[in-house]
Amino acid sequence: MDPFPLGYNTYSVRAMRWHDLQLLEYAASLKLDAIYNGPITSRPPQILAVYDPEFMKTWRDMRASDLARFIALAKRGHPYAEAMVVEDVPGKMAEPIAAALQYPQRDHMQKGVEYARQVLDLGIRWRA
Repeated sequence: MDPFPLGYNTYSVRAMRWHDLQLLEYAASLKLDAIYNGPITSRPPQILAVYDPEFMKTWRDMRASDLARFIALAKRGHPYAEAMVVEDVPGKMAEPIAAALQYPQRDHMQKGVEYARQVLDLGIRWRA
C-alpha cells in the first residue's frame, strides 16, 4: 500500500499565534506532507454516550461499521492523564492563559504526529 500523506490542522497550534510562514516552517520541521488551515472546535473532554439510544439519535445516518470502528478505537485508547489547559472561555484571553495553552498544544501535536507515523504508518516526507 502506498504511504498516506500526513499533516496537521493549524487550529491545533492556535495558541502559538503563528503567521502562515511559521505554520509552514513548523510543518516542514516535522517533515509533514500537508497542513490544513481551517477551524475545528476544541472543547474539554467529554463522555460520548454511544450506547444511549437518545444520544445516538443525532447520528441516525452513521453506518454500523463506522460505529464499530469508533468503539474499537476508543477501547484501545486510554484517558489523557497529564495536566491539561483547555480553551473554553469567550472573549479575549489573558496572556498567562494564552501562554499556558501553548505547551499542551505543541505537546499534543507532536505526540499525535508520532502516533500517526509509528502506529498508523502515515506520512511520506519523513521517510526520505
